[in-house]
Amino acid sequence: MKLSFWDILASMVMLGGLALATIFINIFINPYSFINPFPPPTPVASLQVPTMTPSQRSLPELWTSTPETPGVPSVVSTQYTQTVTVTGTRLVLPTKTPTRTRTVSPSPSRTITRTPNRTLTSVAYKSPTQTTSASSDKTAPSVPGFPYCYDASTDSTPTFTWSASTDSGTGVDHYDISWGLDSGGNNPTYTSDTNSWTAPTITTQGTYYIYVRAEDGAGNQSQWTEPNRFGYGGVGLPSTTTSSASGIGITTATLNGVVNPNSATTTVYFDYGTTSSYGTVVTLPGTLSGSSPSNVSTSLSGLAANTTYHFRVRATNSAGTGYGSDLTFTTSNNPSTTTITSDAPDPSDLNAAYTVSVTVTGSGTPTGTVSVNDGSGATCTITLAGGLGSCNLTSTTAGAKTITASYSGDGSNASSNDTESHTVNKGTPSVTTWPTASSISYGQSLASSTLSGGAATPAGTFAFTTPGTTPDVGTAAQSVTFTPTDTTNYNTATGSVNVTVTKADPTVTSWPTASDIVYGQALSASTLTGGSASTAGTFEFSSPATTPDVGTASQTVLFIPTDTTHYNQTSGTVNVTVNKADATITWPSSASAITYGQALSASTLSGDGSATPTGTFAWTSPTTIPPAGTYTASVTFTPTDTTHYNTETNTINVTVNKASTTTTISDSVDPTNSGDTYTITATVTSGAGTPTGTVSVSDGTLNCNITLSGGTGSCNLASTGPASLTITGTYGGDTNFDGSSDTESHAVN
Repeated sequence: MKLSFWDILASMVMLGGLALATIFINIFINPYSFINPFPPPTPVASLQVPTMTPSQRSLPELWTSTPETPGVPSVVSTQYTQTVTVTGTRLVLPTKTPTRTRTVSPSPSRTITRTPNRTLTSVAYKSPTQTTSASSDKTAPSVPGFPYCYDASTDSTPTFTWSASTDSGTGVDHYDISWGLDSGGNNPTYTSDTNSWTAPTITTQGTYYIYVRAEDGAGNQSQWTEPNRFGYGGVGLPSTTTSSASGIGITTATLNGVVNPNSATTTVYFDYGTTSSYGTVVTLPGTLSGSSPSNVSTSLSGLAANTTYHFRVRATNSAGTGYGSDLTFTTSNNPSTTTITSDAPDPSDLNAAYTVSVTVTGSGTPTGTVSVNDGSGATCTITLAGGLGSCNLTSTTAGAKTITASYSGDGSNASSNDTESHTVNKGTPSVTTWPTASSISYGQSLASSTLSGGAATPAGTFAFTTPGTTPDVGTAAQSVTFTPTDTTNYNTATGSVNVTVTKADPTVTSWPTASDIVYGQALSASTLTGGSASTAGTFEFSSPATTPDVGTASQTVLFIPTDTTHYNQTSGTVNVTVNKADATITWPSSASAITYGQALSASTLSGDGSATPTGTFAWTSPTTIPPAGTYTASVTFTPTDTTHYNTETNTINVTVNKASTTTTISDSVDPTNSGDTYTITATVTSGAGTPTGTVSVSDGTLNCNITLSGGTGSCNLASTGPASLTITGTYGGDTNFDGSSDTESHAVN
């Protein structure tokens, strides 16, 4: 077979290292370094390798070691998920599908040839000033779990799953899978980003082998897993899975597994022993056939007590032998019996030690320790001597306890325990100082008294034993109870303190109302009405002889309880209104007459008018103009001391005479022809106002009447003649005005 340049170069790198590869490259690629006396062109000084996918990792790049020594190539394997920068002269590889050989370790003696099916990708150059940088993560991920497959042997695309790896650095990036027919692991490799992988379609019958390893983001790789086998087509290698042991006793156990015969007659075995080399084989009776998984098991006896055993399931058919994974189980120890023989004294006191004694029986004479607790935090430990022992337990909480004694076991005896009921009495508080009580008033209960001070251990509170009691007036001892905060573990304690009860102040729910008095009267003239209090009693003015001034003012009132043994007097205030007094008056007996149109002020009051206290009499409405006749007018007495006395009114009759008037008449045409109509106009005036009523007009023969409006009016006459007439106009007066008349000459042709 003819080897290409790249095959030779890759082999040299893998087998001889960088030195041999460097010579090879210099001879065949860079002859300038040996025969050319002139230096080669200046190389590119640095290159940025882009982020690669899992299929692009570990691709070789050829570089000189430094820019200062161009032409001396070296092989650099970039295994980073991030972009890195390297320096030197890059020798560009052609873009093609290469075949590379790499050594991996699925097991110590295997070599895997990996043939990628991806082409190299181009890379980008960066500035020569940048230098190499890479992750500082050097820790490999953990080994993945065993790759399991439960698909039938006829499934051409079986799926495998495994427990995921962990990585404390950059994290697991992907998994490499070695898969193929070579049992030595020289098979193609694949990648998966998860802990599950489905094989490519199988076209060739046979037994396939799978190895898995993890790779993190920094390129660190775990060890390969143990291989699993998958038989495809017709007869296949048995699929085997070791299951957990069951029914584990002191000398017995049941081994379990799952086997798929994969269409061939299959014999099943269980290997077991105290190491992973096993040593004992159990062949299951009969054989399995078909292509479905079957549960298999075998029961063991005669095992050693308290011993760890390794085991696995193994199955063989015409295609070969399948091995299940190694599992372990541990047989039980010999039973022991722990007995609490005493817990004295029972009951015990709080925070006082009591002794717990135990006996442990079993195989031989049990040794070791017994842990004792009361279930509430108190513990002690017994070291067995001859299977016996005791310790002192001090319970720090009161009440019913369940003492548990737990034997930890030894090489020949299993652990065991026993319980015993125990009672811890509550503690009695220590009261070093009882509190003092504040005084209360008669009628108040002890709950109204405040307890101050007092000291006790443990912490707690003081309160009256019967807070609803209402003691009599005086000083007496009253029972007080101390209640600890921790009532679970301590009892209450009682003592006594002196409580002073004073007279109570009555509660006046409503004060009485006081009747009005007049100036000059004492408060005793005011009557107190109503009022109520919490106890029977009476209300009275504290200073009944006081004569208050005019106005409304607060006056002190006393409530005097009927029961003065238990209650005090109390005081309050009520409002008392003092009105002005009326004077003693002799009213005037007469008033002078006036004429209509004059006000009352024109009339003079006369007679024997007088008053005590002194003052003046005057018309109440002096501007009033009364009508003619006898008018009853109001007179007001105004005392000189208007602060304390009222003004008063009375009435006096006043004579009002009618006012005089003047009547004037005139004719509209003078002379007139006999029988012609003419108009007579009359006007009536008075200094007291405008008269009303009618004016009678006469020419001696004919008459007409004028109704005044605004003191004037007119009417028509048709006198006959010839004659010289005297026309007379007569005003007859009204309620307030006297009558008057006038004449006018008139000629008739």
